Amino acid sequence: MHIYPTTTEALQQRKAGQLDAVLTTRSEIQSVLRGDPSFPVQGVPFERLPRAVWAIGMAV
Repeated sequence: MHIYPTTTEALQQRKAGQLDAVLTTRSEIQSVLRGDPSFPVQGVPFERLPRAVWAIGMAV
């Protein structure tokens, strides 16, 4: 396991075939891989990530 300084760097490594997987949010994946037919984006449920909504908390 390696922790990259940015999601973009990790996804570029995935795209180059240097990584088997990257765990990140869908919006970050789409920002790097959008339009690339080699990397279709599909939903995969993951219990610890919010589903189709923003998780927002605020203390006043």
